[in-house]
Amino acid sequence: MSREEIRFIVSHLFISDELEQGFLRLHEGRYINLKNFKSPILVFASRGDNITPPQQALNWIPRVYKTTEEIKKFGQVIIYMLHDDVGHLGIFVSSKVNRKEHKEIIGCVEAIEFLSPGLYEMVIQEGPSQPWLHDHGVKFIERDIKDITDMDDGEEEEEAFHSVSSISSFNDKLYQDLVSPWVRFFSSDLSADFIRQMHPLRLERYMFSDMNPMMTPVKNIAETVKESRFPVKKDNVFVEMEKSFSDMIVNSLEFYRKTRDDLFETMFYTMYGNNWSKSLFFNPESQSAASAKGVKKKTTEMFEEIQNRFWLTAMKTGGFEEAIIRIVVAVTRADSVMGMSEYAAAEKYIRNDERLKKITPERMKNMIREQSAIVEKDKNLALATLADLLPDQEDRFAVVEFANMIANSDDVLNTKEISVLKDIELFLLKDVFSFPSAKKDGQAVDSAKEKKQVDAQKDGHLTSVKKVEEPVSTKKEEEPVNTRKNEQAVSAKQEPQAVGVKKR
Repeated sequence: MSREEIRFIVSHLFISDELEQGFLRLHEGRYINLKNFKSPILVFASRGDNITPPQQALNWIPRVYKTTEEIKKFGQVIIYMLHDDVGHLGIFVSSKVNRKEHKEIIGCVEAIEFLSPGLYEMVIQEGPSQPWLHDHGVKFIERDIKDITDMDDGEEEEEAFHSVSSISSFNDKLYQDLVSPWVRFFSSDLSADFIRQMHPLRLERYMFSDMNPMMTPVKNIAETVKESRFPVKKDNVFVEMEKSFSDMIVNSLEFYRKTRDDLFETMFYTMYGNNWSKSLFFNPESQSAASAKGVKKKTTEMFEEIQNRFWLTAMKTGGFEEAIIRIVVAVTRADSVMGMSEYAAAEKYIRNDERLKKITPERMKNMIREQSAIVEKDKNLALATLADLLPDQEDRFAVVEFANMIANSDDVLNTKEISVLKDIELFLLKDVFSFPSAKKDGQAVDSAKEKKQVDAQKDGHLTSVKKVEEPVSTKKEEEPVNTRKNEQAVSAKQEPQAVGVKKR
């Protein structure tokens, strides 16, 4: 990187933290604001990371967004994943993490696009998603801003960093004005290369490499040892000594690390956390407010339009495509958990449907954001208006069948999912059992379509509909039933009633 790029990162990210505060300026008139990001954000942190622990890795979320509703308002998807014990570098280079966490993250990239706006925790289960697969089950669990703030001890301990930021800015200015010109004056390509090669991390490797003549005997001995190596028994005394000595070194280094960290933390708060340091430097909140002045924090056009004016109109606008997306959002958010099995079921259905597979990825994202906002605003009204999107009875049966398939995709139905399924069936199929037998004598009868609906129910289209009462038995008529009307009346009495549908 060039000198300007390094200075930009140090000054605007490490010292001023302008990205988090929303006024990082790339060039004149253009700012980077995290609230304007439309692509999903995934944060991978570890409880075993003592350099960037989860509190530090996730604290930017409650600073940028005051509530979870604000995340949804801006149509954003933020996902975080926590590892139990891997260290700072292990997050990136550990082979174990690469085989599990990295693999599942890559495998869920497309599923993340189906998530409704909000805050989620990505949880990787130990067992496989299916018994015959060699993978791990993955779930996205809805979280709240409070779940993140509860990880930390509070904002009070970070007040000392305001003093550090002020001192760092002052030292940077002092260096650029008084030291940097002389350093550039006395520097050359030769001196820069010499300093680079004499770096302590390079020297410690040069000492034990072929570049050091003193290592030649070691090289010859290594070849001899390699040719005569053979495995030893597990109970060999030297193997036991090796393990004990190794454990002693690990424990010693761990004790040294903890002691060093505690000492540095105490020194840091003693220097920068005292009242004198806090009162000497300016208030960062006033500076942030002044610097952020004029920065326009945009919200999505879709959400503003729906929120301010046309909720009911938006709920009744659309057709089969919008109804399917609304069903996905309502069912998956019923228990605040979306599993990969639910995504796979929805993705397979969309891919095989002639109308749905024509939807472009960009339009799909917009539809998910829109339908998520509608369900978030009023779930009951959103489900009630599904009938306006689906005037055709065949589409209603298809949507109810789809809802049951999504809910049963993980082979587990909880009470919240059952409640949503009952509401969907009630709003879409409440007129299914309104038969012509209730009509007056002599009125024309067209029962072909209604008979087809009843047959569809018999064939198992409504998988979650259960009997709430026994079929009504009819008395044997003394005279034979000859009229078509009477046959349909008896059939209507004998059919079981759908859950939540009043018998007419």
